Amino acid sequence: MLGMPEKECVVEFRNEATNHAAIVFIHGFTGHCQETWREFPDLIKKDTTLARWDIYSFGYNGTSLFPGIRGIYKSAAPLTTLANLFRTTMSHGRFEQYGELAVVSHSMGGLILQRAILDDQILRQRLRFAFLFGTPNNGAKVPWFLSLFHKQLSDMSENSEFITGLRSNWNEQFGQEHSFELVVVDAEQDEWVWHPSHDVFPHAEKYVVPGDHVSMVKPTGFDDESGVG
Repeated sequence: MLGMPEKECVVEFRNEATNHAAIVFIHGFTGHCQETWREFPDLIKKDTTLARWDIYSFGYNGTSLFPGIRGIYKSAAPLTTLANLFRTTMSHGRFEQYGELAVVSHSMGGLILQRAILDDQILRQRLRFAFLFGTPNNGAKVPWFLSLFHKQLSDMSENSEFITGLRSNWNEQFGQEHSFELVVVDAEQDEWVWHPSHDVFPHAEKYVVPGDHVSMVKPTGFDDESGVG
């Protein structure tokens, strides 16, 4: 969640011509396509059992807490727009070759991922694993004065139109099952996301790891419980 705002980017950690599966990271609010994850992608790269999976990190701009300060003509894109950006990126260019996708998301990135899954049938068919780290699935307790001027914070607020629509659409689309494996991870000391947020997915794999909202996606080694080991 913390970090410097950035321009849209795709960081490549591994791209082998013979691979047809990819792991893609999505950061959260005010996150960064590299700083959010630190050693996480490199640890995956060192795991020989995952050698057939290429590794990328997807980033987007407009996540500054004060979007109007850096440019008068810029604003924070709503989550639906960011979901459409992710869908577009996954269906063009370097990502067209991948018939299988595993998406690792953090915080607001998990909401972007869920919206993209719901809105894109082809993406759903390609998705094999969806990881939600510290995602406010039922919304977050955003101070009202912040949600007034920041669209992303407004979308993430509990009982917002985006959250209520997301939960309703998810239940209608998937009911009690889905074709991909869903893993929901909360942090023991997360003050941003309530642990009951994972209860919206009755058949997901669920974990609670040590640390807080930021450290939970920064494992430092294979024995680190952050990142689900």
